[in-house]
Amino acid sequence: EINSMEGVPKGADVEIIRYKNDTEQQTKIVSLLRKLIQNEDKISPDRILILLNTTYGDSCLGQVRKVDNLPLKSVNDRGELSNNAVNYTHIKYFKGLEADIVLIIDLDPDKFIYDKEVLYAQASRAKHLLYIFEKDY
Repeated sequence: EINSMEGVPKGADVEIIRYKNDTEQQTKIVSLLRKLIQNEDKISPDRILILLNTTYGDSCLGQVRKVDNLPLKSVNDRGELSNNAVNYTHIKYFKGLEADIVLIIDLDPDKFIYDKEVLYAQASRAKHLLYIFEKDY
């Protein structure tokens, strides 16, 4: 529990989304992206970032090339997000940068060693909304 400075407005709660396997996680991520970008919220893709905890190929999105008409694209070497793609990267390439909406995916102890400091660095990249996808055992 981290206390905010006095006078800082309360933001939206972090949403933890649990999944049983990679297929279910992938389905939930795609559904959330559709909701944010196309259906209800109409948020520009350059405001959304997916933070990986594995390589892209080993992530649950490794076989996904598009979400509807938007390609999945790695953030460029300057940390800029593309407005015509769903952007992803790893915290070691995005450290010190921010995005309005962050999805932290592949929190699966079978895939990587859980590190609270890394999770804190990832979570602190979100300016407005944070979604954490965590494997449910």
